[in-house]
Amino acid sequence: MKLSKSLMLMTFVGCGAIAAALSGIILYANLPTRMTIGAIVPTVEYLAGTRLKKLELGHGAQSALAGPEIKAGELFNSGSPLLVMAASALCNARDRFADKGVRVVGVVHEQLGVDQFRPFLSCADAIYWDEEKRFFGPSQRWLPLWMGFLRLSTYVNYYKTSKAGFDGNKEGEGRLLGGVYLVNGDKMLFAHLEQEWGDEANMNKLLDAVAKI
Repeated sequence: MKLSKSLMLMTFVGCGAIAAALSGIILYANLPTRMTIGAIVPTVEYLAGTRLKKLELGHGAQSALAGPEIKAGELFNSGSPLLVMAASALCNARDRFADKGVRVVGVVHEQLGVDQFRPFLSCADAIYWDEEKRFFGPSQRWLPLWMGFLRLSTYVNYYKTSKAGFDGNKEGEGRLLGGVYLVNGDKMLFAHLEQEWGDEANMNKLLDAVAKI
Protein backbone atom coordinates (compact mmCIF):
# COMPACT_ATOMS: atom_id res chain seq x y z
CA MET A 1 0.00 0.00 0.00
CA LYS A 2 2.76 2.42 0.93
CA LEU A 3 4.55 1.61 -2.32
CA SER A 4 1.38 2.29 -4.33
CA LYS A 5 0.90 5.65 -2.61
CA SER A 6 4.51 6.57 -3.31
CA LEU A 7 4.11 5.71 -6.99
CA MET A 8 0.90 7.75 -7.21
CA LEU A 9 2.60 10.72 -5.55
CA MET A 10 5.53 10.51 -7.95
CA THR A 11 3.11 10.32 -10.89
CA PHE A 12 1.23 13.41 -9.75
CA VAL A 13 4.45 15.32 -9.18
CA GLY A 14 5.71 14.28 -12.62
CA CYS A 15 2.49 15.36 -14.37
CA GLY A 16 2.52 18.64 -12.48
CA ALA A 17 6.08 19.38 -13.59
CA ILE A 18 5.23 18.59 -17.21
CA ALA A 19 2.12 20.80 -17.08
CA ALA A 20 4.12 23.65 -15.58
CA ALA A 21 6.81 23.31 -18.25
CA LEU A 22 4.25 23.29 -21.06
CA SER A 23 2.49 26.31 -19.59
CA GLY A 24 5.80 28.15 -19.45
CA ILE A 25 6.59 27.31 -23.08
CA ILE A 26 3.16 28.47 -24.27
CA LEU A 27 3.42 31.67 -22.23
CA TYR A 28 6.88 32.40 -23.66
CA ALA A 29 5.68 31.73 -27.21
CA ASN A 30 2.87 34.27 -26.78
CA LEU A 31 5.01 37.09 -25.43
CA PRO A 32 5.38 40.14 -27.72
CA THR A 33 8.07 39.14 -30.21
CA ARG A 34 9.93 42.39 -29.57
CA MET A 35 10.80 40.80 -26.21
CA THR A 36 11.90 37.45 -27.65
CA ILE A 37 13.38 37.99 -31.11
CA GLY A 38 13.87 41.77 -31.09
CA ALA A 39 12.49 44.72 -33.05
CA ILE A 40 15.09 47.14 -34.42
CA VAL A 41 13.80 49.53 -37.10
CA PRO A 42 16.44 50.00 -39.83
CA THR A 43 17.54 53.50 -40.75
CA VAL A 44 16.99 54.96 -44.21
CA GLU A 45 20.76 55.19 -44.63
CA TYR A 46 21.09 51.47 -43.91
CA LEU A 47 18.31 50.51 -46.32
CA ALA A 48 19.62 52.82 -49.04
CA GLY A 49 22.75 50.69 -49.40
CA THR A 50 20.76 47.55 -50.21
CA ARG A 51 21.38 45.95 -53.61
CA LEU A 52 18.11 45.04 -55.31
CA LYS A 53 17.20 43.13 -58.45
CA LYS A 54 13.83 43.47 -60.14
CA LEU A 55 11.85 40.25 -60.54
CA GLU A 56 9.91 40.08 -63.80
CA LEU A 57 6.61 38.21 -63.93
CA GLY A 58 7.03 34.59 -64.97
CA HIS A 59 10.83 34.69 -65.12
CA GLY A 60 11.78 34.27 -61.46
CA ALA A 61 15.45 33.55 -60.92
CA GLN A 62 16.32 34.22 -64.58
CA SER A 63 15.20 37.84 -64.34
CA ALA A 64 17.14 38.26 -61.09
CA LEU A 65 20.32 36.90 -62.67
CA ALA A 66 20.00 38.77 -65.95
CA GLY A 67 18.46 42.02 -64.78
CA PRO A 68 20.36 45.14 -63.70
CA GLU A 69 21.20 45.69 -60.06
CA ILE A 70 20.23 48.93 -58.36
CA LYS A 71 20.72 50.43 -54.93
CA ALA A 72 17.59 51.04 -52.87
CA GLY A 73 18.75 54.63 -52.45
CA GLU A 74 17.99 55.19 -56.14
CA LEU A 75 14.34 54.39 -55.42
CA PHE A 76 14.29 56.59 -52.33
CA ASN A 77 15.69 59.57 -54.26
CA SER A 78 13.49 59.18 -57.34
CA GLY A 79 11.51 62.30 -56.45
CA SER A 80 8.46 60.39 -55.17
CA PRO A 81 7.76 59.08 -51.67
CA LEU A 82 8.20 55.31 -51.58
CA LEU A 83 6.15 52.73 -49.71
CA VAL A 84 8.01 49.44 -49.31
CA MET A 85 5.86 46.62 -48.11
CA ALA A 86 5.31 42.90 -47.89
CA ALA A 87 1.62 43.00 -47.06
CA SER A 88 -1.60 42.69 -49.00
CA ALA A 89 -4.37 44.65 -47.29
CA LEU A 90 -2.50 47.91 -47.84
CA CYS A 91 -3.41 47.81 -51.53
CA ASN A 92 -6.95 48.71 -50.50
CA ALA A 93 -5.63 52.25 -49.96
CA ARG A 94 -3.94 52.55 -53.37
CA ASP A 95 -6.01 55.65 -54.27
CA ARG A 96 -4.81 57.44 -51.13
CA PHE A 97 -1.23 56.59 -52.04
CA ALA A 98 -1.71 57.77 -55.62
CA ASP A 99 -3.18 61.09 -54.47
CA LYS A 100 0.08 61.84 -52.68
CA GLY A 101 2.30 60.47 -55.43
CA VAL A 102 3.46 57.55 -53.29
CA ARG A 103 5.05 54.72 -55.27
CA VAL A 104 4.54 51.22 -53.89
CA VAL A 105 7.15 48.48 -54.28
CA GLY A 106 7.52 45.02 -52.80
CA VAL A 107 10.79 43.60 -51.51
CA VAL A 108 11.24 39.85 -51.01
CA HIS A 109 14.14 37.86 -49.57
CA GLU A 110 13.75 34.86 -51.88
CA GLN A 111 12.52 34.10 -55.38
CA LEU A 112 10.50 30.97 -54.63
CA GLY A 113 6.77 31.63 -54.87
CA VAL A 114 7.12 35.26 -56.03
CA ASP A 115 4.66 34.89 -58.91
CA GLN A 116 2.08 33.43 -56.50
CA PHE A 117 2.75 36.37 -54.18
CA ARG A 118 2.20 39.05 -56.85
CA PRO A 119 -1.62 39.13 -56.65
CA PHE A 120 -1.32 40.16 -53.00
CA LEU A 121 0.74 43.18 -54.09
CA SER A 122 -1.32 44.17 -57.09
CA CYS A 123 -0.74 47.86 -56.36
CA ALA A 124 3.06 47.56 -56.45
CA ASP A 125 5.02 49.20 -59.26
CA ALA A 126 7.58 46.41 -59.03
CA ILE A 127 8.87 43.58 -56.85
CA TYR A 128 12.56 43.43 -55.99
CA TRP A 129 14.76 40.66 -54.64
CA ASP A 130 16.92 41.54 -51.64
CA GLU A 131 19.44 38.72 -51.65
CA GLU A 132 21.27 40.08 -48.59
CA LYS A 133 17.99 40.41 -46.64
CA ARG A 134 18.93 43.93 -45.52
CA PHE A 135 15.31 45.08 -45.65
CA PHE A 136 14.66 42.39 -43.06
CA GLY A 137 17.41 43.68 -40.76
CA PRO A 138 19.64 45.08 -39.46
CA SER A 139 18.78 42.44 -36.86
CA GLN A 140 16.88 39.73 -38.75
CA ARG A 141 13.85 38.45 -36.88
CA TRP A 142 13.34 34.74 -37.46
CA LEU A 143 10.20 33.39 -35.81
CA PRO A 144 10.79 29.73 -34.85
CA LEU A 145 8.14 27.39 -36.21
CA TRP A 146 7.26 26.03 -32.78
CA MET A 147 6.76 29.55 -31.45
CA GLY A 148 4.65 30.59 -34.41
CA PHE A 149 2.33 27.62 -34.14
CA LEU A 150 1.87 28.10 -30.38
CA ARG A 151 0.81 31.74 -30.75
CA LEU A 152 -2.94 32.26 -30.47
CA SER A 153 -2.67 35.33 -32.71
CA THR A 154 -1.37 33.14 -35.55
CA TYR A 155 -4.76 31.49 -35.84
CA VAL A 156 -6.65 34.75 -35.33
CA ASN A 157 -4.66 36.38 -38.14
CA TYR A 158 -5.15 33.36 -40.39
CA TYR A 159 -8.91 33.48 -39.80
CA LYS A 160 -9.08 37.21 -40.57
CA THR A 161 -7.02 36.97 -43.75
CA SER A 162 -8.94 33.91 -44.95
CA LYS A 163 -12.23 35.67 -44.30
CA ALA A 164 -10.97 38.64 -46.32
CA GLY A 165 -10.23 36.34 -49.24
CA PHE A 166 -6.45 36.05 -48.89
CA ASP A 167 -5.37 32.42 -48.88
CA GLY A 168 -1.70 33.34 -48.71
CA ASN A 169 1.34 31.81 -50.31
CA LYS A 170 2.58 28.66 -48.59
CA GLU A 171 5.73 28.34 -50.70
CA GLY A 172 9.16 29.43 -49.56
CA GLU A 173 10.65 30.43 -46.23
CA GLY A 174 8.08 32.06 -43.99
CA ARG A 175 9.98 32.32 -40.71
CA LEU A 176 11.72 35.62 -41.55
CA LEU A 177 9.46 38.50 -40.53
CA GLY A 178 9.19 41.55 -42.75
CA GLY A 179 7.74 45.01 -42.44
CA VAL A 180 6.34 48.14 -44.07
CA TYR A 181 8.37 51.32 -44.61
CA LEU A 182 7.25 54.71 -45.90
CA VAL A 183 10.32 56.62 -47.05
CA ASN A 184 10.50 60.14 -48.45
CA GLY A 185 14.02 61.01 -49.57
CA ASP A 186 16.21 60.50 -46.53
CA LYS A 187 13.37 60.39 -44.01
CA MET A 188 11.50 57.42 -42.57
CA LEU A 189 7.91 58.63 -42.24
CA PHE A 190 6.42 55.34 -41.06
CA ALA A 191 7.75 51.93 -40.07
CA HIS A 192 6.00 48.73 -39.11
CA LEU A 193 7.89 45.59 -38.13
CA GLU A 194 5.88 42.41 -38.52
CA GLN A 195 5.42 40.88 -35.08
CA GLU A 196 4.12 37.50 -36.20
CA TRP A 197 2.74 35.67 -39.22
CA GLY A 198 -0.10 37.63 -40.82
CA ASP A 199 0.55 40.79 -38.80
CA GLU A 200 -0.66 43.83 -40.79
CA ALA A 201 0.47 47.42 -40.38
CA ASN A 202 -1.80 49.90 -38.61
CA MET A 203 -3.62 51.50 -41.55
CA ASN A 204 -4.72 54.58 -39.63
CA LYS A 205 -1.16 55.43 -38.61
CA LEU A 206 0.14 54.75 -42.11
CA LEU A 207 -2.49 56.93 -43.77
CA ASP A 208 -1.82 59.70 -41.24
CA ALA A 209 1.83 59.60 -42.29
CA VAL A 210 0.86 59.64 -45.98
CA ALA A 211 -1.47 62.61 -45.41
CA LYS A 212 1.43 64.66 -44.02
CA ILE A 213 3.51 64.33 -47.20
